[in-house]
Amino acid sequence: MNLAVAAMISQNPHKGISLTKRILLFTGDLNSLIAYRYLQRNFGEAELIHCKLGLQKDQEEIKSLKAVAAEIKRSVMVEPSINLSFQENNDNTVPLKVMYMLMTASKYGDHICVPAPAGENVESKNRTQMVFWRASRVLSETLGRRIVCDTLFDKMTKSMMVKWYNSQNLPESELVGTRDCYSGKNGDPCWNCNKCFRRWVALINNNIFEVGHEQMAKSVVTKSYITNLSLHTPERQHEITSAVANYQGAV
Repeated sequence: MNLAVAAMISQNPHKGISLTKRILLFTGDLNSLIAYRYLQRNFGEAELIHCKLGLQKDQEEIKSLKAVAAEIKRSVMVEPSINLSFQENNDNTVPLKVMYMLMTASKYGDHICVPAPAGENVESKNRTQMVFWRASRVLSETLGRRIVCDTLFDKMTKSMMVKWYNSQNLPESELVGTRDCYSGKNGDPCWNCNKCFRRWVALINNNIFEVGHEQMAKSVVTKSYITNLSLHTPERQHEITSAVANYQGAV
């Protein structure tokens, strides 16, 4: 990190947060469920908002998040005002999706949380600490009030997030009831993509095994991650190799 970037982060507006309304952008995936419990235990309740983006998997995602919301006994407001279908790539990704969601959420609150675990920036460059810091500055200056865009977990990997969740004596059924991928048959997980792999690593490293995990262990994506370990941080490399070893030891 160069000195200019370091200086910008040192002025991070997240420091000493004292804001009026906290928003959690909620999708019903593993990250957002843990983020909800993390906020609840450390800061109190947040308003849960889901941005319906006009993407191919919208209906499956909304069905899943409603099931998770029912499990945790919370309502989720579905915000339908954005249509990003024209930006959706063949792999269902939208490069600027997070920026659109942050802008939309700023209508409802000033502390906007989009859970983004540490160590996943190789695949998710739109969720880095710097991106959120800059978004906070731009929204604050544009709207004339202080806005904080928060990744929540910039110091915690997904495996560490699951470990924290388990330490709170929360029900495992909540975790396994979440969904991260809808690209398989009938909207089920495909067990052969980055999202499925990251989930697999986090759960296996915490001794949680799901139906379909054996497919992930043998997938092309898993082999690719192992082949390209050097692209990741040392901590992330350790988690990937640990998950593979833990899975092989369990079977």
